[in-house]
Amino acid sequence: MSNTQIYQLHKTYNLLYHSNVDYGSNINAMQTPVRLHIEEQKTRNMLSDLENKIAKWTQVAQDRHYDEECPICYEGIRINNYIVPSCGHKICLGCYKSCILSKSPCANNCCLCKGTIL
Repeated sequence: MSNTQIYQLHKTYNLLYHSNVDYGSNINAMQTPVRLHIEEQKTRNMLSDLENKIAKWTQVAQDRHYDEECPICYEGIRINNYIVPSCGHKICLGCYKSCILSKSPCANNCCLCKGTIL
């Protein structure tokens, strides 16, 4: 092979090599927006899932405020509106006040088992 042919081959090789490198960087340049879009969509999906979980947990927490009923009036018992006498029955404050304020002889007794409240 002559020096001219070797030079032409080397020149062609360099041209193809740099074209391939440019093509590869163009592919990366095209893939970057696609990757960003995919990552953005994943982030939106995760955010949506978290919002749904928060809404569900909030509902569960609100439902837990009324997880029991007063055995006397059947109203929901909240976390902060009941009394538990020594007998262990859970009574809402409204029924407890009605029982205590009544002038009956059993005013100091549990409405369910007649055990002493105070």
